[in-house]
Amino acid sequence: MRLITLVFCFFFKLILQAQDPQFTQHFSTGIYNNPAFTGSAGNARLNAAYRNQWPKIAGNYQTSFLSFDVSKEKLPIDIGLFLVYDRAGDGTLNTTQLGLSLGRSFKMFKNVSLRVGLSGALTSRKLNTSKLTFGDTPNPINISPSLSVNYALINFGMLMHSNRFLLGISASNLNEPNQSFFGSQSRLPLRYTLQGALRININDIEHLSGIYISGIYINQQDFNSYLPGII
Repeated sequence: MRLITLVFCFFFKLILQAQDPQFTQHFSTGIYNNPAFTGSAGNARLNAAYRNQWPKIAGNYQTSFLSFDVSKEKLPIDIGLFLVYDRAGDGTLNTTQLGLSLGRSFKMFKNVSLRVGLSGALTSRKLNTSKLTFGDTPNPINISPSLSVNYALINFGMLMHSNRFLLGISASNLNEPNQSFFGSQSRLPLRYTLQGALRININDIEHLSGIYISGIYINQQDFNSYLPGII
């Protein structure tokens, strides 16, 4: 049974595609979704997010995100750092991503600016095969106790904004790196993100109070998601 399972995985892994983690609080993970957000706060900023998917199920997905970006007038470009750690199956599959993000703002009109961003990340995926068991036996399958693969990621994004609206678009995994643990081809698909926000003032005094209506659309191969929000 174990041999049949391994042969099945070997021949069918070409049609199985990975998917990037998604966060519901997308404005807390701006650099992750779109590198053009780098330096958009106008000063130093620290963001963090944590996702615990299906917490009552054993071996669920847990993803942590941490970023820091800074914008200074003396610097020719805005700089950011980010870290993503994803843990699945009680540590059976662990993915760590460490990246550098760069952003630059250009004035288009009186109150409208265009930001462009580029980020790159080094990613390490590790599979702990000693934790893989099957129903016919409690013993681990007889293969290497751990497998690992390392690769780089390249992401690009643009962001148009003013004090009343925001519209951004980005493309992640531009180089579509190979994630296979066995030396064959298993490419990480491109991830496209479209996001926007609109500010509605509720009085005559600008910036005093208002309502933000936002939304984000994500497409990655056959996966699509849309998350609306209001603040």
